[in-house]
Amino acid sequence: MKNGKLAVFIRIGNGLIKAILEPRLHGMLSKNMLIIELKGLKSGKTYALPVNYVQAGKTVFITSMRTRTWWRNLSPTANVVLTQ
Repeated sequence: MKNGKLAVFIRIGNGLIKAILEPRLHGMLSKNMLIIELKGLKSGKTYALPVNYVQAGKTVFITSMRTRTWWRNLSPTANVVLTQ
């Protein structure tokens, strides 16, 4: 899949997953998915993306497809909101 088509596919998929993770449908995916919300370092734009996670005690491990680049907006001072 070419980069342009992949970007459209990911954008549509993210929207669907975020809709499913809304409170009334939450039980379908909540066991291993959550929404991570963070701001772009350069743009300041807020992104809310569905990601897979595993929790061990107080630590949350987030996984994502290798081709996704949202993690580049993380910094030691980044404010991140996780919504399950």
